[in-house]
Amino acid sequence: MQRQTGGSPAHYSSEHFLIHTDLAADDAERLLQQLETKLERLEEYWGRPCRGVLECFIVHDIDRWNETIIPPVARTIIIDIGGVTAGRSRRVGNRSIHRAVVYCSSRQLVVEHEIVHAYCLQTFGGGGPLWYKEGIAEVFSRLSPNGNAVKCDPEVSDHLRTAPHKPVREIVQSGRFNEDLSNSLTRMLNSDRDSRVRKPTARQRSNEVAAYMDDLKEAYYYSWSLCHLLYSNPNYSQQFRALGKNYVNRSSRSFSDVFGPLEQQIDFEYRFMLQRICSGFRTDLIYWDWDAEFSSIDDDQAIETEVYAAHGFQASQVLLTKGEKYRFQSAGTWKVADAKHAVTADGDADGQGQLVGVIQEGFTLSRPVPLGDDGSFVAPRDGKLFLRCRSDWGRLDQNTGSITVRIEHCP
Repeated sequence: MQRQTGGSPAHYSSEHFLIHTDLAADDAERLLQQLETKLERLEEYWGRPCRGVLECFIVHDIDRWNETIIPPVARTIIIDIGGVTAGRSRRVGNRSIHRAVVYCSSRQLVVEHEIVHAYCLQTFGGGGPLWYKEGIAEVFSRLSPNGNAVKCDPEVSDHLRTAPHKPVREIVQSGRFNEDLSNSLTRMLNSDRDSRVRKPTARQRSNEVAAYMDDLKEAYYYSWSLCHLLYSNPNYSQQFRALGKNYVNRSSRSFSDVFGPLEQQIDFEYRFMLQRICSGFRTDLIYWDWDAEFSSIDDDQAIETEVYAAHGFQASQVLLTKGEKYRFQSAGTWKVADAKHAVTADGDADGQGQLVGVIQEGFTLSRPVPLGDDGSFVAPRDGKLFLRCRSDWGRLDQNTGSITVRIEHCP
């Protein structure tokens, strides 16, 4: 969003939002429209309209705001972290009324992240465990136009590719300490707004926020990447959506109740994703077909399969036997992103567009096996053969075409 100069804080409203901001008037009105569009997506995903109006303090230049409007803790968080959503609840008869207030910088990713928190808090009274709450907020703030491509800074993708693998179970079971810190910051924020509550010292605030930042930075990376996988991967998206509804509605169902039998499978796909993650990575194009049927090939048999350039590794339906020799032959052409011409399965001079395979045994993969247009290979291990068009993982959706591969067993 191209921002104009802006000025003193002013107030703008729409059907579901009341925002106080020092953005220029045109930018503020444009932001309101974007937030209404984002809110429609949230309401559709969780299946419940937003309750009440969401109040947001959106800061472009913190020096334009005094402490009577932006409390000290909120100022520190906006400067050092980006944003925070504070919530209060009260009982009216048999009902609980929840109110959320957002304090955040005017960066679009930050605003949209906090809007997810505000919607969940004010509509449901909470957002579930910390790994889910923060992860799904990052997912919705980072959704690309097609809704599934990874959109992240190189700092994030580089860290996730090179850091030691963190199993799925560790991610969903962690966060209690960070949850305590989050709750502590919310209490501090509310105490700044309530003259009756004893306020922590500036040093205490600074120490709390510093600890919160250090502990949450990496936790956010893993929470977001796992939620992105589960949100966009068709193997898990429906169950994940149901789990999220259970979380916000405070159901007793847990992650293990929904995904327990699939834990190794999810961990396999999550590890595969993190080893290749980059901007543009499409989990919905790279998911593994766990239901595909595979069979061994007799000497007088052959199996044909179609392999698409715009997908990750695809099931060949061939079950390989270690030490056995197999012959393959392909027909057709495909084209990788930015290439001027279509190529056969041999690919171009740099290997882009070459047919490659991997062998899956249980939840492990062999090294990639370069194949090409025509030839033979000896299976280095038992397992299922998967095939793909060699190309950049972040631009698979720009590939076009497919080839047909015929595989037979050599006597």
